[in-house]
Amino acid sequence: MNAEKTSREVLRDLLGRHRTEIVERATDWVLKQSVDLASTRKRGETQGLVDRMAASYEALLLDGDDAPLRSFIDFVTSYRASSEFHISTVLRGVLSFRRGLQEVLFRELDGASVTAEILSDVDDVSFSAVFDSADAYSSKLLATVQTRRREVEEELRVLAETKTRELDDKLRIIDEQRRMLSALSMPIIPVWEGVLLLPLIGEIGADRAQEALERVLAELVATGSDVLLVDITGVIEIDTDVAQSLIRMVDAARLMGAACFFAGVSPAMAQTMTSLDVDLSAIRAFGTLHAALTAAIQHVGFRVVQR
Repeated sequence: MNAEKTSREVLRDLLGRHRTEIVERATDWVLKQSVDLASTRKRGETQGLVDRMAASYEALLLDGDDAPLRSFIDFVTSYRASSEFHISTVLRGVLSFRRGLQEVLFRELDGASVTAEILSDVDDVSFSAVFDSADAYSSKLLATVQTRRREVEEELRVLAETKTRELDDKLRIIDEQRRMLSALSMPIIPVWEGVLLLPLIGEIGADRAQEALERVLAELVATGSDVLLVDITGVIEIDTDVAQSLIRMVDAARLMGAACFFAGVSPAMAQTMTSLDVDLSAIRAFGTLHAALTAAIQHVGFRVVQR
């Protein structure tokens, strides 16, 4: 009986009597050494993989069949790559059978020469399995990471589109509310046949003045009114920009064939506008809305009679 067959027979006998213990010891070693398995995986899962690893070693060492080992390496590298395990965890699993076997060999054979022969055969299988596993795992882990990256990029793209749509919706609502508030704060009211009233209240900035001008022109076109009556009683302050905006409104109304009257022009306000070097010759100004409305009604051909 040659040495190789003797070592195989000894190994076969040892596995027949102590296989469960070898798998248990190998599982203990993997769980203790691998950070990925310390608390996240149940023992049963790891032990199942170690048992399958041991079976693939047995097939190759005892029967010369390497198909189970190649199949296991393909499976375990794919399985662990899907969870992005450390490569050290994968390689410890590959070496776990050797570790558990060594402990039982030293105890049962007590230094017999065949022990070295068996471990040498196991080492040849282990080294080859480690290199094959490392190559396979590296490529599969890279594929997993690239897939994760594409998934994250897609999730971020969808999230960005969703947030953009939500922001656009909110901005549209805000813009609609702003237009509604603007319409409420600057209503254009047909107070008499051919007479439009625009009451201005608060601060009149450049944007608000431009919006008022656009709305006035649109209403003059839509109604064909002959008089635009602008009530500035509630305007907080008249400065150069506001005064110039009012002049532009007058000029625009006149181009549309409508006269422009101003109500609520106090002596102090008139003095301020004069001091700002604004040409008031085109403005028909009245101190009160009543006086301005009376003049506007008369302008369109009606006579106001007090009873």
